[in-house]
Amino acid sequence: MIVSLAKGSANLDKKIKLVQILGINTKVKWKQTAEGLIISKLANLPLSHATTIKVEFKK
Repeated sequence: MIVSLAKGSANLDKKIKLVQILGINTKVKWKQTAEGLIISKLANLPLSHATTIKVEFKK
């Protein structure tokens, strides 16, 4: 969970449009709640040490 991207956060003035894991072409399941951005874990990630998440915001 990414707490700083919670719905209604004072640090976030735009809604989230898309969440991607870089390096894979699989659609990522996610939801934005009052507690934070929750990203569902994928069964097979290409890297075992680090994962890079791209968050795209609505304009």
